[in-house]
Order: sequence, then structure tokens, then C-alpha cells
Amino acid sequence: MIKEENMFNKKEDQKEYKKTCMSPTHNPPTHIYLTPGEHEWICEACGTVQIIVVPCVMY
Repeated sequence: MIKEENMFNKKEDQKEYKKTCMSPTHNPPTHIYLTPGEHEWICEACGTVQIIVVPCVMY
């Protein structure tokens, strides 16, 4: 009897996923004016930090 190997290695195929934050304040507000530079947005519920980069555009 030939022993079949498992096609999927459980350790490699199973990735750890974070639970989705359902807080309405998770994502930064959109359609607002921000001064050029880097701005940091921190979710009050889960603590995820998002960096918003606003380029300096000169015409």
C-alpha cells in the first residue's frame, strides 16, 4: 500500500488573519483637505495605524 502525501501542508497554507474591525472610525475620513506631508490615523477600536501621505503639488 502506497502512502499518499497530503497535498496541502497545513502550516504553510493556513495564514493568520486579523479579524475585520467593524468600527465606523476604522478608516480615515475621505474628501477632506489635508496639508502636504504625512498624517497618521489611528483606529479608536482596534488600534490600527494608517499613514496618509499627501504630496506637495506645485503648478
